[in-house]
Amino acid sequence: MRARWEDGSARWVLLDFQADPTADGEERYTLSWGEPPQPGGGDAPVCRADSAEVALRSGEVTVSVGGEDLLSLADRFDVALSLTDADGELCEAVIEAAAVEAAGPLRGTLSLVGSFRTPAGKRLFQFRLRASVYAGLSLVRLEPLVLVALS
Repeated sequence: MRARWEDGSARWVLLDFQADPTADGEERYTLSWGEPPQPGGGDAPVCRADSAEVALRSGEVTVSVGGEDLLSLADRFDVALSLTDADGELCEAVIEAAAVEAAGPLRGTLSLVGSFRTPAGKRLFQFRLRASVYAGLSLVRLEPLVLVALS
């Protein structure tokens, strides 16, 4: 449950499941209330990586907070965000907080919050970046969001 109304009923519900659609691409699913099902998790369930870092692992895929970059993906790719300001200066994204937002048998998500900084260190815009890994898949989903406050 992501949020509830004052009476305790569901306001926002996140459904997280893996589907195996039929050959024609059509499949029906039923949402029902009752006893929770046993998690499937697939061949490689998502778990926290074996380290003190903020990291998730599913099979061969590991996503962790990077050193100089924002994220390291399976020790193969690094993810960085940057922008160029009106004066042509390159402004790099700097992490201010990182956390495992979700770690379940089917999906795990890392959440990064930070800001873009000028070379002199001035804070410009905020950003949020979510990186999700999925059980049994070599897929990493990146969701960047740049927050611009107008005054």
